[in-house]
Amino acid sequence: NKVRYYYNESVINFAGTSDPNGIIENGIPAVGALLLQPISIWGDSIGNIFIAEEVSRIRMVSEGLVYVIAGVDNNLLPVQNFIPATSAYIGSPKSITGDSNGNLFFVDASGYVIRQLYRNDENSYSTAIIAGTLEEGGAGFESSGLAVSIPLGSSCSGISLDSIGSLYVVDSSLNLIRKVRIFEPLFFPTAEPSTIVIPRTTPPVLDAPT
Repeated sequence: NKVRYYYNESVINFAGTSDPNGIIENGIPAVGALLLQPISIWGDSIGNIFIAEEVSRIRMVSEGLVYVIAGVDNNLLPVQNFIPATSAYIGSPKSITGDSNGNLFFVDASGYVIRQLYRNDENSYSTAIIAGTLEEGGAGFESSGLAVSIPLGSSCSGISLDSIGSLYVVDSSLNLIRKVRIFEPLFFPTAEPSTIVIPRTTPPVLDAPT
């Protein structure tokens, strides 16, 4: 349960501890934090590192200190959009990536969805589902169309973002590479959170698989 890096022919611990008594708190040194099954990392252009933990959490390491920016432990919470990311249950995060504006995108494998974390300010995020229906897809399902209306497979894993804002996702259970075209940034309203519908002038579209 560590994140390490290789430098000058040495392997150096960046985050996480082998101590079972390690703690989960914000603002503590990352090397002393208890990580829970870290599975993917992504780094932005200003030196922040984002860690997806399979146990329902996304953390950020900034200037050596670690912060929870998304996820709670309560799996009985309803799935909602447009709420603070630290109040959202996010299932089982897998691969994570981000854009130049500080927004993050990750696969939530247990919910069969792709989520966006929209950066509100330096340390806070809101969350919304941008692809998937919360139901597992399979053979015979439509493979292209409005992204939040297309069921994804149970084994979505790798995710990548290109320079024009399209996401590519490995949907290995259906043997597909999926493309989600995002035409404009997500708009997070201040109204009551909704469950699935995302207000956009042009919604994200899931292209036919390649």
